[in-house]
Amino acid sequence: MPDTILPAQALPGILRQRRWQLAAVAVLLVLAGLVGYLIHGAAMPSVTDKPLPANVPLPAHATLTRAEHFVNDDIFNWYYIVPRMDDDAVSTYYQAQLPKHGWHCVAATKSTNITFYGQHFTASSVYITALNAGTKMQLYTAGGDYGAFLVEDDLPDNAVGLKISLEPESHAPCPASSRP
Repeated sequence: MPDTILPAQALPGILRQRRWQLAAVAVLLVLAGLVGYLIHGAAMPSVTDKPLPANVPLPAHATLTRAEHFVNDDIFNWYYIVPRMDDDAVSTYYQAQLPKHGWHCVAATKSTNITFYGQHFTASSVYITALNAGTKMQLYTAGGDYGAFLVEDDLPDNAVGLKISLEPESHAPCPASSRP
């Protein structure tokens, strides 16, 4: 098949047509990105510098590693490394301290040999919930490889990772077994 040779006069028209097509594709990509951000991006956590509220106690020597805020859900998370404590000590600390700071419905559950998204962790973990004036607290503690996974940081020996999560309360009543 012979090559087609276009006259020189046709070249500006072809380039003009291609320019409009490229501009249309660019506009569609920007719009798709904006829609994607509005649907999913705003739900992603952002770094926050909001300090932990004064009514949330912290064990001695706890070190903040990072904090995040989920804007759409109004959820704040703080991640700490707590040296010289294990899950049981952290659980005992919070079950004693939270009621003294105005929290009620304090409940704790301990888990061992955790599998999270198919990844097996041998360490134990404690999950604690509490309520206070329209706020729900969820605490997660873990040592070993699960603690490092929880705080997304290396965990020293004899330390646990601690995640403190605060969100608006869903007005669920306290279970009878967790009333102080």
